[in-house]
Amino acid sequence: MSPRQWRTATKLTLEEAAAAVGIRGKNPARTWQRWEVGDRAPPHLVVATVAKLSEGRVTIANWPKRRRGPTFAEASA
Repeated sequence: MSPRQWRTATKLTLEEAAAAVGIRGKNPARTWQRWEVGDRAPPHLVVATVAKLSEGRVTIANWPKRRRGPTFAEASA
């Protein structure tokens, strides 16, 4: 089960999911969203916390691989 599938199955908003794992800051919902789509990799503590909250249904293998955009040199060419 992916983190997004778990979040929607438990009827959590992005903000609620971020709060459940202790994310703070300017826009915790956006941080969670970046993790869900693979723009950023979540910290290991978050992965472990979600695994516990989901009763093992979301594992490290279920998180999307970090998407990689072009390097600065490739984008400038």
